[in-house]
Amino acid sequence: FAETFIQEGFYRGDVWVGDRRHLVFATADQLKCLAKAKTWYLDGTFKLVRPPFTQLFSVHAFLRSGDSMKQVPLAFCVMSWKRSKIYSKVLRHLLHVLGEAPAVISFMADFEAGIWKGLRRVFTDPTIHGCAFHWSKAVYTKVQKLGLQVAYEERDDLNKFVRRVMALPLLPADHIRPAFAYLRSKSSDQPSLVPLLDYVEETWLNRSGRVSLNLYLLVQLLRVEADLLPLLRKLVSKGNLSRFQRKSKAKVTL
Repeated sequence: FAETFIQEGFYRGDVWVGDRRHLVFATADQLKCLAKAKTWYLDGTFKLVRPPFTQLFSVHAFLRSGDSMKQVPLAFCVMSWKRSKIYSKVLRHLLHVLGEAPAVISFMADFEAGIWKGLRRVFTDPTIHGCAFHWSKAVYTKVQKLGLQVAYEERDDLNKFVRRVMALPLLPADHIRPAFAYLRSKSSDQPSLVPLLDYVEETWLNRSGRVSLNLYLLVQLLRVEADLLPLLRKLVSKGNLSRFQRKSKAKVTL
């Protein structure tokens, strides 16, 4: 299979954790670009794989050519399970195949505790950022697991409470704890949401003995996005980049 369907040099080896197998792929050029990137963007998708594999995990970075800049995938891992120790081994294997010390100083990942723990095991005091989309998705997934999806969609009071939780990372760092305490004080009006607040506090606020939610602040990312606006406008005007208008989301009142 490797000789017939996979380009030579693209397959970078297996990572075994117990009886679980994970396949790593990257071209030589991709690895060179990844080694030079200062920010890595980690993502996973479940739609492109079949059993026994469960997700395609990928590492991306922004590449610039003249006035153009684009985020591109630079390494892939077809994973058969996802746990923090698995992410740790996959990341260590990726560092091994890089062949040189990477320039990376920060990471952006979705709000999956396993990825964050894996990064902290492999890299020394890494700077990790999340994004509003993945944070909201993590909170909403927990709402679904608690059996509150219908109530979230039909009850305005519960919907507003959950969206306030989703908005926590948008606050200044020193405001997050007081805002969370305020939500906790109001949870007596929403007892069904107490487990959601427990999840946020135990998984994200107090993870590894430190306040982790501060790392999700979007101010820096919004600043970078603002700096890119002139370039994006130029690309759109030249027809090099399509413009998509998303539907506006419901307002969040704090």
